[in-house]
Amino acid sequence: MKYKNLLYTVAIIYTLFMINGCASNGALHLLQPLEVNLTGYESMVVSISSNFPGNEKSQLESLIISKLRAKQLFEKVYSGEAAPNTDKALQMKGVIIEIKKVDAGSRMMLGALAGQARVLVNVSLIDLTANKIIGEFNAEGKSSGGSIFAGTTSQALDQAADQIVNLIQTEAHP
Repeated sequence: MKYKNLLYTVAIIYTLFMINGCASNGALHLLQPLEVNLTGYESMVVSISSNFPGNEKSQLESLIISKLRAKQLFEKVYSGEAAPNTDKALQMKGVIIEIKKVDAGSRMMLGALAGQARVLVNVSLIDLTANKIIGEFNAEGKSSGGSIFAGTTSQALDQAADQIVNLIQTEAHP
């Protein structure tokens, strides 16, 4: 009977670990606190680059643009490549400075041993009228990583985009 109870206890602890210990998450680290309230800006120009090969920069840029548009924080949100000259514009320049990729194949083959996908993005917010950096921060996104059903690089990118947009939203609507 004691052996059976021990097995149940181990199973419950393992399940809790798998649910809680492996969740995707993100973090922000302010390098230069925002100097101004963002409510005065009518548009946002988003430009993402990367120090690494791959399509992660375009994925991240698309995620940020779609999340900003969904929250309606600015009248217009543009990709850096498609942005017209405009007054009262804010530019977001992001650079992917670290990345640990985990693709679906690695996740299926290795499960938890593939680890967590991780992306670290350095973001500068620039007032285009004054041509001045008004804030800078690092945003990190991590995928879940504790099971065969865990996330990939796309989940880490989504977490980083959430961190970035949540900070913008906090500063645009304090």
